[in-house]
Amino acid sequence: MAEPPPHRTPIARRVRPWPWHWWTHRSLRLRLTIVATAIFSLAVATGALLLILLQGYSLTRVLDQTADKSAVAIASQWANGNGPNPVQPISGVTTVQVVNGSNDPVSSSPGGEGVTPILTNAQLARARGGEHFNITNTAAPLEGHFRVLARPAGTYTVVVLTDLNRVEDSQRLLVRTSVIGGPIAVAILALATYVLCALSLRPVAALRHGAEDITAAGLADQRLPVPSAQDEIHSLAITLNDMLDRIDSATTRQRTFVGDAAHELRSPLASLRVQLEVAQRLGREIDALDRAITASIVPQLEGLPNSKVKAFTDWWAKDGDLLQLRRSLAATRALISGLDLFIAEAE
Repeated sequence: MAEPPPHRTPIARRVRPWPWHWWTHRSLRLRLTIVATAIFSLAVATGALLLILLQGYSLTRVLDQTADKSAVAIASQWANGNGPNPVQPISGVTTVQVVNGSNDPVSSSPGGEGVTPILTNAQLARARGGEHFNITNTAAPLEGHFRVLARPAGTYTVVVLTDLNRVEDSQRLLVRTSVIGGPIAVAILALATYVLCALSLRPVAALRHGAEDITAAGLADQRLPVPSAQDEIHSLAITLNDMLDRIDSATTRQRTFVGDAAHELRSPLASLRVQLEVAQRLGREIDALDRAITASIVPQLEGLPNSKVKAFTDWWAKDGDLLQLRRSLAATRALISGLDLFIAEAE
């Protein structure tokens, strides 16, 4: 015996992951707020990061320009090999040191390392190659983070150091401002988005409440409220009211037709009821009963409009069940009850 195929859960009934299930069961207002807040948070974080990087790059470039200007001026003094000692850097430069080809210091700025090289041989080689880089010096009196560049001066090299503490202080201040101000801005935007969504969806809520208040009995006098704003919700309300107008017109025509049909069929149905009751009491034969019904009701139906005759015959074929009547005379009372119900519903 072949084994039955394994049961497979329909795609529409498969359990979805909880994030999607949670998301689809939230209100439109909340989902719009979450999306807007997430996009704004990403924009704030990206903007803050770019601002910090650009600020660091801009301030470092200013330091390099100041250091390069001071290095060029001092290099011109030492180009012939007989420069001043100590050298005088321009404002903004932390310290200057002039070294010879053997990497030995021959001059420095006041307060700088006079006889001890500031840079190692490897660092000095990088500086002579035109590279600008940062170092951390832990030896007194020059302690901290510095920006290094060098310019040749004949057989000498002018090494200029600028303090990076101001750049780092500015970046730290910007980071703190972003960390504190960013979440506050995001929270304000989330609250504003939630309130704006609530105000924007208020006409939709009015349409929903209006639709709940509309009943079939008062359809002719009740319509959905149309907002004053010329937007998509305004167009939707007008379209729905037009649909209600068409439904009201169709309902009115149907009621008119059913009322007319009930009025016109009252006499034929009353005659048919009398014939059935008399036939049941006298125990007449089925064939004779059929002939009596035909002779009694057909002439009266011939005077009715075709549409009403068709409505009655359609009902008779559906609910009258003449075959059941032929099988048993006891079904006559069910037929009479059905005729009464038809008249009551038509009225």
